[in-house]
Amino acid sequence: MSTSSTTNTTSHRPEDASLTTSRPGFTIAPSPFNGVKFELGVVLVLGVLLFLVQGKLSDSLWVQSLLLGAYGLTGMGWIVFRTRQVLDRHQGRDHRHGA
Repeated sequence: MSTSSTTNTTSHRPEDASLTTSRPGFTIAPSPFNGVKFELGVVLVLGVLLFLVQGKLSDSLWVQSLLLGAYGLTGMGWIVFRTRQVLDRHQGRDHRHGA
């Protein structure tokens, strides 16, 4: 296979420009949902920590289940709320600019 027959899969669109950087390290494309992604990570890490210590908080299986369930529902509600908030703000900006 010659080098002239290979296709270049690198695109040069403006939205891809943020993926390339001269600084080493992990980069992600700018998105209005990056804050929500970070908050989801925090909720998950805290949930794992709660799971690890919930046995020391109570000996009752019922209380442990209630604690984990309440945290899960609260975390889910927060992520849904934040996602809708960002989505509404993003769509509102698009409507104001005539997009």
